[in-house]
Amino acid sequence: SSSSTSNCEEVHKFTSYKEKCTYLNSELRCQPDGYIDYLQIFYCVFGQLPVLGYTALIIWLIILFYLLGNTAAHYFCSNLEALSELLHLS
Repeated sequence: SSSSTSNCEEVHKFTSYKEKCTYLNSELRCQPDGYIDYLQIFYCVFGQLPVLGYTALIIWLIILFYLLGNTAAHYFCSNLEALSELLHLS
């Protein structure tokens, strides 16, 4: 199958947010592999206000990067410090 068939790019053929939302809900191949259905959120929840949808998803992305950095600083940095002391690294 082609890439447009497997990853739900056909949603862009529709013009209104209601059509896009209906398409996403009706197509099984548009179901997410992860825990959060970002297309559903963008087109069905924030369909009338795409600027708000972009804003919400950008804020969510910032939160995810913050959590990733915080986790790395909390768990990995202390282990790297201990390893560098053990190996007498600067």
